[in-house]
Amino acid sequence: MKQAHKTNKIAEAVRNVFVYGGSTLLLSMVPQAAFAAEEVADEEVAEVIQVTGNRATMSRSLSEKKHTVAVVDAIAAADFGDLPGLSLSDVIENVPGATGHRLKGSQNEISLRGLGPFLGSATFNGRSITNAGPNRAVNFKKFPSELVDKVVVYKSQQADLVEGGVSGTIEVGSLRPVAYGKEETVVEVTGVYNQGADHVDGFSPYGKKFLLSTVQKTELGDGHLGYTLGLTYSDSSNPEEIYTSSSTLNMCGLRNADGSDIGGTVVCDARAGRGSDHVILPERDVEASKQAFAQYDPTSLFMIPNSFTYRSIEDEDERKGIVTAIQYTPNEHWDFNLDAVYSKLEYVEHRHELAVSNARDQHDADDMIINDEGALVYYKGLSDLQLLGERRSQLDEYTGWGLKTTYTPNTDLKVELDVSYSDSERYRLRHRTRVETGESGVEPSYTWDRRSTLVPSFGLNDANGNAPWEEGYDSNNVPFDLSSVEDWSNEIDRLRYYREHEDRKDTIYAARLDVDYYIGGSFIESIKTGVRLSEETMLVDNDTRFTKDMRGEPSNIEWDSQNDDATDANGNLIVDTLLDEVATHCISEFNNSDFFADQDGSGSGAYPMLDGECTVAQMYDRDTADPASRRYVDIGENPNTRSSGDVDATETVSAAYIMANYRSELAGLPIEGNFGVRAVHTEIESLSWNRGLEIVPNGAPDPDTGIQAYELTEASVSDGSSDVLKSNNLRWLPSATLIMHLNDEVMLRLAGYRSMSRVALQDMGAGRNFVMDDAESNTVNINVEDGKITNIDQVSGLVTEVTGGNPAVKPLMSWNGDVSLEWYPSEDAYLSLAYYWKRFNAVLGSSPVNEEINVAFGGDDYSIERRVAVNDVLDQDSTINGIEISAQKHFSELPAPFDGIGVKAAYNYADSDYERQDPRYPGFLAPANMWGNSKETGSASVYWDFDKLSLRVLYKFRSKYYQPSNLFDERSNRYVLDTEYLDFSAKYKINKTFSVSLKALNLLNEPQVQVRGVDSNIHEISSTGSKFFLALKAKF
Repeated sequence: MKQAHKTNKIAEAVRNVFVYGGSTLLLSMVPQAAFAAEEVADEEVAEVIQVTGNRATMSRSLSEKKHTVAVVDAIAAADFGDLPGLSLSDVIENVPGATGHRLKGSQNEISLRGLGPFLGSATFNGRSITNAGPNRAVNFKKFPSELVDKVVVYKSQQADLVEGGVSGTIEVGSLRPVAYGKEETVVEVTGVYNQGADHVDGFSPYGKKFLLSTVQKTELGDGHLGYTLGLTYSDSSNPEEIYTSSSTLNMCGLRNADGSDIGGTVVCDARAGRGSDHVILPERDVEASKQAFAQYDPTSLFMIPNSFTYRSIEDEDERKGIVTAIQYTPNEHWDFNLDAVYSKLEYVEHRHELAVSNARDQHDADDMIINDEGALVYYKGLSDLQLLGERRSQLDEYTGWGLKTTYTPNTDLKVELDVSYSDSERYRLRHRTRVETGESGVEPSYTWDRRSTLVPSFGLNDANGNAPWEEGYDSNNVPFDLSSVEDWSNEIDRLRYYREHEDRKDTIYAARLDVDYYIGGSFIESIKTGVRLSEETMLVDNDTRFTKDMRGEPSNIEWDSQNDDATDANGNLIVDTLLDEVATHCISEFNNSDFFADQDGSGSGAYPMLDGECTVAQMYDRDTADPASRRYVDIGENPNTRSSGDVDATETVSAAYIMANYRSELAGLPIEGNFGVRAVHTEIESLSWNRGLEIVPNGAPDPDTGIQAYELTEASVSDGSSDVLKSNNLRWLPSATLIMHLNDEVMLRLAGYRSMSRVALQDMGAGRNFVMDDAESNTVNINVEDGKITNIDQVSGLVTEVTGGNPAVKPLMSWNGDVSLEWYPSEDAYLSLAYYWKRFNAVLGSSPVNEEINVAFGGDDYSIERRVAVNDVLDQDSTINGIEISAQKHFSELPAPFDGIGVKAAYNYADSDYERQDPRYPGFLAPANMWGNSKETGSASVYWDFDKLSLRVLYKFRSKYYQPSNLFDERSNRYVLDTEYLDFSAKYKINKTFSVSLKALNLLNEPQVQVRGVDSNIHEISSTGSKFFLALKAKF
């Protein structure tokens, strides 16, 4: 029995349209071409028709594709502010072959041709864009789509792109006010409705959005001065309903290789010495992993996470954006363009969770059902339960500006100088609290069941072991009611808390000089050459967990009420009073009346909510006597923010290129194109702080035995000591493009080039990250004689994993070939068939290096040896073969009103033999493909421009793809299953000034489903609902 998420049947229908409908579209273009020829014959009576609406945007986008030398696709607004999308990510998804990864209900990072976002590059007006996330992929939400003129996606490379990317380059262009040639001002007010928030009590589903933009120009002396200014503001919500499990995957077997039962209670804890005989310990080596699995009957193998959680998120999202440009052309020889962008995104989430904290333990083999992929679809177990309340906030700021000076002394020479600055900053803050059952001393028995649903059902069993949905269930004989605030309050005996922040800053300073000289030869038409210098610095503050106990003593581990013996003035334990106050004032009834009601499965049903802000208030605002009057306070960061895992890396790039543009004939056919070479030299300088551990006292000595407990933690860094590691590399990137005009309507493009993509700067850090044996309590048993440790070797066993960056990690290189056959029967129609080939000699992974780790204790230093997995690009050949089909047509030959109908469709198929072994269970779990690689992606849209009304429907689908947390994720491979989305937009022009529009996202209410290991092992399900935007626009 195999279970997997089944996508909507619309996907299959759309694929059939691509496969079988292409010939129909092709035939429909033939009469249009003939009709165009008749129009030429009757030219003397032709009238000029003003093309507007969706048709105008499609036509301008087609023109960009047709007249660019490289293999490109584009989306270009017919009028400023008319790009079809609510964010720039949504706009880019209109480009054939571009797909996004959905985050918080809308598209985020963009993949090209089914390849991962980190394999591409992104530029704004030709300049690199910074990103404060975990890789170089750009979050395009920072650019308001209303203030962007066009987006061009380069799928092949040419020398003047300087660096580019393996999958392509996304160029975002702002408006040039003088070149635009018009003056206009736009004011738009939008109301937002979020369906996912409509059934959350006390939370408004409504939001708002404002836009003001203007384009102005004036004569200044003998020249012209123009400027644009755009301001956007939005305030809305992105609530989510989530089922998720821990990122750690454990594997076990119920029977030995000979088929005999192992027997006993199943404890599937894959930490050394923790699990039962059923457990299979992870092995990095493929052969060792295969041997470990060979000890078990393969039909009895199953996988299970450490824990699983049901989560309800209330979200407040505020965005601000400013885009401005100034263009000054004093005469025909000089052109100055200054543009700047600022965006700010700030959101606050209130997370309420019900968690089974120990899903891997206490199972009976008779109560387990395993499908044929090794995924559990049903089991019973014992575990304490948790309510979690978290306040999570994030602030993203982006600032970028550039000044381009163009000097054209004559018609043969053009010189351009561009200087720019780009800065992205992110500050994410978490206050995470959790309470745990245990007052009765008995772990509740529960059932987890997804035999016939997408969202797993969860419930507590009665005394006979029956779940609420099973026959014979006795609701009067259960440990407690999951939905009851009173029952939870009586069961709580533990409280935990930590504060954690993530601070990232990515900055680029760059300068570029280009010279374009027209030769006018019989073959070489012009020569273009240039240089680019840039310096990028990434700063990441890692290991930022911080707490204070009830005495006010700081710590960098999670605070636990069971380890805090502080007393009040009366000698009573503060934590006893604190637990009662939290139970009384911070736990409330569930506020989501339709939790997961729109998806397949009932989930957990209602459960009480723990308020994270309230819990923090009870802990740290204790000077306020009345618990009901206490207010949330932030205890602040650890005064010493330096740690061994911090990243301080600087990348200096010096690049030069030369490119020749040519035009000639071959076999009597016109040809044109370019060829050239890029040289890219990169220097990396990475700074790391002290990379060691220390053993410190854990609380006071036991009052009865006098024994002192100790804990193992990362060494504090306060003396400023650091190491600097350096590396450099030089890469040559040749490229050539040929366009052959087979006739006036058909052209053949050929491109061959070498390309490169770099890993993220944060992966080039020189620091080390330590994973201890027990994440909840790093207690270490040591023998101390005369102040010296005598069993330091045992400390080594407590360090389960050490990982680190690598400043010397190489860029990913590929040789590429593109063939594109394109037919343009009119200004409104095209058909493109493309084939592309990419060959890599690299795979992302880690290389083991043995290092001596310093351990400090009592003023002395000790040394232990551990294997460190450092980020690396390993030598391994792989190839991608892909085909891409796209077409567009406006049916102007149809009788009115159907002459306003147009269609656009695209389909991409990418076949790759790239393999990345599962980090925990290589050789058994199937290896992952390249990050973001979807074998199939596609989109289809239909629009109808009728008089003053424009309608448009857009459908997008994307097959399963690998989605790690970062490039060198050491957890079991994570995938996003097939997804499909349906969006709709309508616009009605009331008069020359006013128009009203309606846009809808995710009309299918499609959840995002993630799995680990196999397709039926559900890791996460996220449901955000549909969103609607009603806007009134004034343009004058």
